[in-house]
Amino acid sequence: MKKLATVLISAVMATASHAEDVLINTSFYGSYIDYSSSAVKDDGYIGGVYGYAGIGLEHSIEGEIDYTKINYTGSGSLKQWDFTVLYTNYSVKNTKVRIGGHYISSDDSATDGGIILTGGYEFYTLNSYNYSIDIALSYYDNYNIEKTYIRNIYRGMGRGSFSYTTNTTGLWVYQISPKFGYSFPGTSAGDIYLETRGYYIRLSDDVGFGKNFFSVEGSLNIDAGMFGFNLYGWIGEQEFAVKKYGFAVYNLSEKYKNGFGASIRYKMSENSSITVGLKRETFRELDNPSDVKTTSLYFLAGVNF
Repeated sequence: MKKLATVLISAVMATASHAEDVLINTSFYGSYIDYSSSAVKDDGYIGGVYGYAGIGLEHSIEGEIDYTKINYTGSGSLKQWDFTVLYTNYSVKNTKVRIGGHYISSDDSATDGGIILTGGYEFYTLNSYNYSIDIALSYYDNYNIEKTYIRNIYRGMGRGSFSYTTNTTGLWVYQISPKFGYSFPGTSAGDIYLETRGYYIRLSDDVGFGKNFFSVEGSLNIDAGMFGFNLYGWIGEQEFAVKKYGFAVYNLSEKYKNGFGASIRYKMSENSSITVGLKRETFRELDNPSDVKTTSLYFLAGVNF
């Protein structure tokens, strides 16, 4: 992962001497998560820093470092660091090509050291429509997979069976995510953007909830000058999902079923803004027959240089 980040950064910086403009953006954010309906989790916190560098009109590189702490009911906690890098190329007119990576360092032994590679292609027209296809390949080298097999035995007129269990390590997760968006600029409410996205996720092994997962997501964004508004929701099934071009990775063994959220952005100046939002999701934990609902409150402060 560190080698990938070095290659991406070097490739972009090699073109910096030919670029006239460099845009730098930095954001700091934090989130509180309530797991009050969970049988094993109490609450959690997320904090992080995000950076963006746009070099000329053809290149950008983004990076993010996140720290997560989840407190378990009774005692104990999970601590995790996430590192993400994403490079985007705009050299071809009306086209974006993305490649990135994500690395996980976690107390969760099954997904510690997890590596996620992402890539995508997007076609867009200014103030009109866009469509894209994104893929993600995740590998959790330490994930222990237990399988039980039943074999039938036929001897003469009799029949019997026996079972045996095997243990292997290594879980692959394959994801494909198409998207379509449409813009309505200059309306009385401001600039409006609608987007819909689908997810198909396939696991190399069944680790408790199946191997195939489908879901669909929709969002509404309104840019009204000093203020911006976002509403979104999704429904279906997701496990080990990769979202936001690799910046959000769900690496715990949980099956998510739906979610929705809203946020408000206030632009304090041409170079700074703050965002506050709320998110609610429903998921199923292993060995827990009841659905768990989480509520997240988050804030973000961004500055352009």
